[in-house]
Amino acid sequence: MQGRKVTFSSRNLPFRFPLGVVILSLVPAVIISFFAYKWYEPYLTRCSMHVVFLESAFYLLVPLLIFISVIDLFLGLPDNCEAEDTDRDWGVIFFQAFLRAALLEEIVKYLGFRRILWRPYITDARALLVYSCLSGVSFGVIENIGYGLLGGPVVVFYRSFLTVFAHATTGLLMGTYLAEARFVEGCQGKWPWYRVLVIPVLGHGVYDVLLFIQSGFCEPPLVSLVFVALLILLAGVIYTRYRFVQVLRKCPQTNVNIHTQIENEEIAKPCLVSAGCIECCRCCY
Repeated sequence: MQGRKVTFSSRNLPFRFPLGVVILSLVPAVIISFFAYKWYEPYLTRCSMHVVFLESAFYLLVPLLIFISVIDLFLGLPDNCEAEDTDRDWGVIFFQAFLRAALLEEIVKYLGFRRILWRPYITDARALLVYSCLSGVSFGVIENIGYGLLGGPVVVFYRSFLTVFAHATTGLLMGTYLAEARFVEGCQGKWPWYRVLVIPVLGHGVYDVLLFIQSGFCEPPLVSLVFVALLILLAGVIYTRYRFVQVLRKCPQTNVNIHTQIENEEIAKPCLVSAGCIECCRCCY
């Protein structure tokens, strides 16, 4: 009996459908969440991890997208290489990189975890470090889904290693500042919101402006600015690791187990919204 010939094409791939893009985009978040909870379980609740992730995603999907749409309407940003290089407005490029992208996006990540800074269930600096990292990961994942729906699985794959990682890094960096403000004596007033945002916004802005110049000009510079942007990202990772290690040294691990405190009703159980409105089940914390 003659067998049927089976052919494979891009149409057979699940990534042709939005569900495949969403699943692939969520992989970095699942991996980071799994290991973070495994390492720092005594200080974390799954409910708080979910809330930080969803809250950051909400800020991106609703107010930020609306605000960016209004900005784009007035700026009239051109697509890549659709005009002569001499017609490019450098002011618009820098505005797009530092204000429209870097500043607004870092504010969204900051808001995603700043609300829980002084909550009683934040008993260790490591909890804030994880939640801040997840806020950045959330932003990267949602952004990755959008780009993946336009560009396919290859875009999702390489952005998972670059963009999601970069967003997680700036989120974690902001978390090191707030963890120090919360748990290091004498540092409560050291890190107001604008100081927390300065380095992440500058690093993010420089990274973006290099990529915008590289992709926006029909005749890009001889030296690939993408390579320079990757060096900026590497420098950011090194500095964030330095800050991370500093905070861990200043804030020794506590013996407090948040789950035991919740079981003994010493502190209120974290809820998805205000206490008494939607109660989290036992498995959530």
